[in-house]
Amino acid sequence: TRHKKERKGQGHGIDCLFSYYEPYLNREIPVIVESKSRAWNGINKSEIENWLNNQILSSLECAPQAPELKHFELVPYNTGLLCIWCNDNNYDHNKFKEYLSKLIIREKRLAYRTFILSNYDILRLCSLISVLQDLEKQGFKWNFYYPSMDGKHLMINRQLSLIQMFSKYIFVQAEGSEKTDRDQKYKKKSIVFVFDKVTQQSLIFMYEAFKKYQLEAADDFIFYIYEEPLKVRNAVADFKRQLEAELASQKRSLEVDVKYMDFYAGIPPLLLNV
Repeated sequence: TRHKKERKGQGHGIDCLFSYYEPYLNREIPVIVESKSRAWNGINKSEIENWLNNQILSSLECAPQAPELKHFELVPYNTGLLCIWCNDNNYDHNKFKEYLSKLIIREKRLAYRTFILSNYDILRLCSLISVLQDLEKQGFKWNFYYPSMDGKHLMINRQLSLIQMFSKYIFVQAEGSEKTDRDQKYKKKSIVFVFDKVTQQSLIFMYEAFKKYQLEAADDFIFYIYEEPLKVRNAVADFKRQLEAELASQKRSLEVDVKYMDFYAGIPPLLLNV
């Protein structure tokens, strides 16, 4: 793309341009991506501000006039994704969040949305992808579910939107045949990936969300938790006891399971080509 004002005549590249279908907006959204791989001492508030202001936001500002992008017919260009990977073993998530909380973003003429992925976000998404791959190996077909705010409409999409990608809760429904002791049984599984702090109350809240958002019509409810088991096992045990008692009183045979997602220190090899 090329700048029209202070850097007129100077072009700059982008690392990636892709689009995805955003269910809540009912259209394709183009996303400009910048990717950075740095040692931890090269990641700080000043550098992040530079990447946002002088690369992501500048590219979004110039994209509508860029002749290289005319044939894509994707408008408007108002969404950016900054991926920051700390390539040594010194990533500090709390410090990174502190940097983000203090960023100073230059005012622009138009409104833009910018998402930032760090090691923490990238690795938790690797864990989610790993679970979905396992479901496919078991013969299950899955889709992401996008509940409406009124709970009356449910949208299904194979793609995970950027908004949902950063959510503390991600809904999935999977369908397929599962082998039992005696035969094959067709099953529908309602799944929620939980990236929030886990308590008995938060799990009950998510179970209520299953019902509110029309995900209750399933054979199994599965909660995938992104927490270390030892830290939350008491809350999980209390939740399961409470829920099993409720289901028994309703004479329902629904199976409820809580599983734990893997924690990765780096990108797992099986996901490098995804």
